[in-house]
Amino acid sequence: LRRHLQTTLYEREREHLALDQHAIVSIADADGCITYANELFCRVSGHGREQALGLNHITLLSELNPAELVHAIRDAIRAGQVWQGEVCGQRKDGGRYWAETTVTPFLDTQGVLYQYVVIQTDISHIKLAQAALRAQRDMQRVISLAAAALMAVPPARAPEAIDAALRDSGTQLGADRAYLFTFSRDGSRMNGTHVWCAPGVKALPASVRHSTLARIPWLSARFMGDAVLQIPDVTGLPAEAALDQALLRRSGIRSLIVLPLRREGRPFGFLAYSVRQRRDWTDEEVELLTVLRDVIASALARSWADAALRKSESRLHFLVSSSPVTIYACEPRRPFAPVYVSPNVEPFLGCAPEAFTGDAGFTASLVHPDDLQRVSEQRPQVLTLGELRQEYRLRTHDGSHRWVQDRCRLVCDAAGA
Repeated sequence: LRRHLQTTLYEREREHLALDQHAIVSIADADGCITYANELFCRVSGHGREQALGLNHITLLSELNPAELVHAIRDAIRAGQVWQGEVCGQRKDGGRYWAETTVTPFLDTQGVLYQYVVIQTDISHIKLAQAALRAQRDMQRVISLAAAALMAVPPARAPEAIDAALRDSGTQLGADRAYLFTFSRDGSRMNGTHVWCAPGVKALPASVRHSTLARIPWLSARFMGDAVLQIPDVTGLPAEAALDQALLRRSGIRSLIVLPLRREGRPFGFLAYSVRQRRDWTDEEVELLTVLRDVIASALARSWADAALRKSESRLHFLVSSSPVTIYACEPRRPFAPVYVSPNVEPFLGCAPEAFTGDAGFTASLVHPDDLQRVSEQRPQVLTLGELRQEYRLRTHDGSHRWVQDRCRLVCDAAGA
């Protein structure tokens, strides 16, 4: 019997040792005050063994736990039931850890709780991986929505879509600021056309938003390339970047990621995000931000092309309106159905431009009956000759006819069609 008891005691001690090596173990009295804590509990929680004894388990719980968690555990163990679940603990240094937890109650002969044992497995690494995966998925969703909006928005509304993209991506990244800078034509200046700031973060000074690239020589040399620039900590920049570092630190920037913008192989600006503390930018973040960068560059190109087209059209409209010559355009298959007529046709014939473009037969109805057959037979020759001149009479709004000299010129696309 004695040998059996010794063997049993030995086995229990070894089981206890194995459990101590693997699990976070603590024992508390009925009020939740810790009476025993193993080495792993002390290491994970940050409390020394002497400090841990007497602490209440409730004070070691993080505010991230649901409010009803304590009541659920207390009700279960007082009823003599084992409670199992995930618990977020508060470390002594303010950090947190997640643990898969089993709470086993001990009841006396009257069924009253007198102590309980808490056995935990640290699952913080699993929680971190899950959080990283959720953040990545959320970032993918934000970038996808922003890219779709930028591709679908009319060029005139591209600035609004860019502002929204910077706000949403910056918020998801946890950034303090998100920037879109463009360069002057000669590449000497940068202009912060779009800057988003998180709540409570000061805006960039105007002297930084509109500045010369000479103020940041080390950075500007890298803006001209195509590679993404990641700076986890500006205090670690090389000595030749002293000017750049000083400007960044004055602007409240500790960490920065910069994605150069290029058009037709030439740099024209950059997209950037910054934070006030040290940060490492993940490969997934860089990949998604590169997609957003490319879509923003495309949206800017469309917007600028649209603005250039409107400017060109405005100049053309002015020239045409101030000219005594009426200009019109027709499709080859419909030589008497203009798709455009310049405004000065109205004082010339007394008819609004819309009258010609809205009715396919209107132009032909104005040609003098004696000239109509000749004009109609000659007009298709412009397709083979490339140019055609005709003289004929057109009826004005008062019923009289005026002689006109009409010069048609064929316009072909790059394929010759």
